Amino acid sequence: MRNLADSPERSIVTILAVDTVNSTGHIAGDDPDDAQVLLDRIYDHLNSAVTRAGGMFLNFSGDGGIAAFGWPQSLEDHADRACEAAWLIQQPGLAGQPLRDASKRPIHFRVGIHSGLVGLRRMNMEIGARLDPVGATVHVAAQLQKSAEPDGSLVTSQTLDLCRIEQDVTPLDALPFLTQIKARAFLLHPRPNQLDIKPSPRIYGAPLVGRLDELQTLRAALVDNDKGHRALALIGEPGIGKSRLAAAVIEDAQKSSIAVLVFYGDAHKRATPYSTMRSLILARLSLNETTSDNDIISALNDHGLDDLVGGPLGTVLLANRPGKEEDGSRLTPTQVARVLIGAFKTLIKGTPILIVVEDLHLLDPESIRCLRLLARELVDAQTLIVTGRPEAMRDAREITDTVMRLPPLPRDEMAKLAQQLSPKGVLPERVLHKVLDRADGIPFVLEQIMLSIDAAGAANVDFSPQSVQSAIHARLNRLAAPAKACAQALSVLGEEVETDFALRTLKLSRDAFERDRSELEQLEIVYPAERESIRFRHAIVAESCLATVPGLRRQELHRAAIDAIKSIHPDLNAQYERLAFHAEGARNDVEALNYLWLAALRARRSSASGSLHLMFSRAIRFTERIGEPAERQYVDFVLMAFDPLQQIGEFRRLSPYLTRAMELAGKQNREDKVCAALCHMSMVSWFDGRYAEGLKQSESALAIATKLGYLPLIFAAKFMLASVLHGMADMPRAIGLQRELCEMLSGKLETARLGAAAIPGSVVRSFLSWFLMEVGAYEEGLTMVKRALEIAEQQREPYSEVLARLGMGRNLIKLKRNQEAVECLEIAIALIERNGYFAGLPHITGLLATALTRSQRAERAVRIVENWFELGQEERTGRLELYYLNAGYAEALFDSGRIERCLAAIDQALEIGRSIANPCLIVQGLGLRARFLRESGSGQDFERDLAEQRDLCRQYGLVAET
Repeated sequence: MRNLADSPERSIVTILAVDTVNSTGHIAGDDPDDAQVLLDRIYDHLNSAVTRAGGMFLNFSGDGGIAAFGWPQSLEDHADRACEAAWLIQQPGLAGQPLRDASKRPIHFRVGIHSGLVGLRRMNMEIGARLDPVGATVHVAAQLQKSAEPDGSLVTSQTLDLCRIEQDVTPLDALPFLTQIKARAFLLHPRPNQLDIKPSPRIYGAPLVGRLDELQTLRAALVDNDKGHRALALIGEPGIGKSRLAAAVIEDAQKSSIAVLVFYGDAHKRATPYSTMRSLILARLSLNETTSDNDIISALNDHGLDDLVGGPLGTVLLANRPGKEEDGSRLTPTQVARVLIGAFKTLIKGTPILIVVEDLHLLDPESIRCLRLLARELVDAQTLIVTGRPEAMRDAREITDTVMRLPPLPRDEMAKLAQQLSPKGVLPERVLHKVLDRADGIPFVLEQIMLSIDAAGAANVDFSPQSVQSAIHARLNRLAAPAKACAQALSVLGEEVETDFALRTLKLSRDAFERDRSELEQLEIVYPAERESIRFRHAIVAESCLATVPGLRRQELHRAAIDAIKSIHPDLNAQYERLAFHAEGARNDVEALNYLWLAALRARRSSASGSLHLMFSRAIRFTERIGEPAERQYVDFVLMAFDPLQQIGEFRRLSPYLTRAMELAGKQNREDKVCAALCHMSMVSWFDGRYAEGLKQSESALAIATKLGYLPLIFAAKFMLASVLHGMADMPRAIGLQRELCEMLSGKLETARLGAAAIPGSVVRSFLSWFLMEVGAYEEGLTMVKRALEIAEQQREPYSEVLARLGMGRNLIKLKRNQEAVECLEIAIALIERNGYFAGLPHITGLLATALTRSQRAERAVRIVENWFELGQEERTGRLELYYLNAGYAEALFDSGRIERCLAAIDQALEIGRSIANPCLIVQGLGLRARFLRESGSGQDFERDLAEQRDLCRQYGLVAET
């Protein structure tokens, strides 16, 4: 009748027994076909609940059955998964309509759950193969199910002891059959609204080999992270063992009852703003990427974060954020990041927690910014670990206080690992040496080779493949045709794919998909099922599978993916980046560009300038391929992207695009766009010190703006014209234009935004103050800038306040009120660091260095300037800003006795002033150098500097500082 293949495997698992209450009563009197339809619906519901939670039905008896969690694949959280399956079984409405019979009567279930040692075997019956569980654990679960009330789920104390999630249960009176095994029964209540889920580490079959020093450092951070090791990074080549180390620490954390949150970087999300923080916040709320807006808002309300929903938090978390769409564009990425970090801190407050972020090199720029801030905000018992490839080293150093670069594993340790992985026991010596030579110290490569050996046996293995990709392809070809096609299709969709998305894209039934997934798991192509997603074992595995997919098949899958996304998500607001990716893969550039435009608008609303830059680069490629039909969108994309990209210092890269955008806008008869492009081009010219070009551009812009009579454009053009005139030292015209703007922006318009990044009424007064200083009108300048600061503070607009404090700080220095200048500029720097206005940081740093030096704190001044130089951001700021940085540095060096370096710094400042022909800067630089030369006794050249300074002052009507 039957043949038993092997002796039963022995494993500690969790068994779930389920039965339908009064199934006979539900089908009594029904036609057999109708009865079968109902029983099939019951089976589909039960099987769906079990498989969604990561379990497997071992047998099914028509109206119930036995399911196992933790076998045939080991799952550390098998007890939690069984409880999740019970919730899903008892709440069928979560997955669709409540189950009812032909008479509309609801169908109820009983569930019993118990954990323990089970013998598990595969049986070959005449009717086919089946899995058979053996042991008391199965009988206890079945008996417990019989003791449950309708709609009740009973769980034993042994299962609860293994749970990582604190279950909501009520103890029951002692049950006789449990007293024999010293167990108690508990009633499992419905799924809690909020769960402190501790995710499983990735599953590895063999113990960790080597890396003892790194592991010790990571473990020490968990238990003693008050010594400067709250944030750590693991950096290394692909396959070097970063994720394996992270998994070991996750396992340690879970054993110590430390909460764990994990985020895996994904190349498909590289331009999705704030994806890491979004995922971590949702995970902490026990929600996921597909949770509805209403459920997210409800969860935020439960944690007292409802007042943030209308701001950046809602923009990032929700598909449709309530409130005004334009509000977010006034914030900087740093401001948005701080809101997200603040919300996350609220959610983890007082909780020992380990946060693991894998694949730093695949994160979007905003997520990296968030991690920098988060690392500084961690307190005792809160640890951050990031992993990444070598190209992420710079980000890792900025985020963490401890960076560990993983070298190749020593040969003796690789040999130990090879023996552990060998499917045939001890490897022959000659085979082992070949394996180690090929793997070259990379554990992942070794693992792939060992998996390939499994097919032929160690002694006869073919070592002809020249790369690990070939080994993966060989393993892929061992799959049955449906499973191979499934792996290839999944590789097109991403390294990690939601199950529902995969089912709809691949147009597979769940049963067929689970069969394919099981085969992929057995050949270690994907990880065992985790919730409702499937993930490749490694990025290299996904890339290798992708390499085998023909181009036409890829396009077909990308088109199917677009249809699947639209069917899953009624609201597409949060899916535009994903849709753009698949449209590009489907070779539909027009559709991709449209989606990318919508994604870029959303990124701009969330102040995601880094991600917007990536989107902009992709959009430009699309428009170039599409040609003339995309020219209108080209103009819109360039002009929309300018302000956000200017904030992160990318304005120079936009210059050639601005020229073409202006030309195309002219061809399209869009005068307002021509004017806007000219204003932007004038700003780039001003930053670069190309004042003659800026003059032509701003004068042309002003003529168009005046003709159109549009106030925001008039302000932008006139403001830029005044700025370039100041650079050329045409002070009468520059001051006159700023006075006109001050008069125009008075009364109700004094605080109007006019679509600008700062409040124009404040900014023009700040700049007028600056211009007045050049002609010695310090007191009037101070009056102007005080009003500018009042407007900024009243409106609580930090960028306007930074500009006002910049002008006030310089004015106070001119008036020799140096300590007041220090206090003013330190507040400005705090605002910059808090809000991310880094383009102006070198300017204020230089002025602060001057004020500190003149307050007898030259050493501190030297340090703050050198700290900025270490950032290597010279290309992301303007020439004028670098002049003031070098000038302040020179003063600090002089007063600290470093004469030679001082003269080099002031020469550098003067060279900047001369290179852009800015008389105001040259006059200041000559005065400083003359002072240094005279006081240091370095020669008579100071007389020549003073003579040149006097000539420039007479020529331009400037007043030199005495």
